[in-house]
Parts: sequence; structure tokens; C-alpha cells
Amino acid sequence: MMAGQRKSDVALFDAAAARQDFPVFVQEINGHPLTYLDSAASAQKPQAVMDAMTEMMSCYYANIHRGLYRFSQQT
Repeated sequence: MMAGQRKSDVALFDAAAARQDFPVFVQEINGHPLTYLDSAASAQKPQAVMDAMTEMMSCYYANIHRGLYRFSQQT
């Protein structure tokens, strides 16, 4: 909470809504919603990030900051 804020002014984090952005969390393990605690090794990505990565790799993938050509600049 920031200085000058009242507790009632702080929005609560909606974990259920956040889970909907991550396709991996649709699955269940042993009848329980998936909980992923290894984010230091490899963080799960939301669908919007995966869509952007797929577009970039499909349409204009190149090394960034190593060329003056269009794909390098777009990437």
C-alpha cells in the first residue's frame, strides 16, 4: 500500500481472473487446479505473450540490434 492510501482504496488481486490468461492453468493434477511454483526456472506465459511470440517467429524473426534490415528492426 502506498503512503496516503486507505486499505479500502487498494484493489484486491483476482487470482481466478489471472489464471484465465494462462492456458497451462486449465489442467488439473489429481483432481486439483494446477499450481506452478518453479517460476525461477521457467515462468509460464499468458496467451497474449504466446500469440505475440508466434507472430514474431512466423513473420519477421531476426537478431535484434545486429542489423539495419527490416526484420531486425521489427523484432
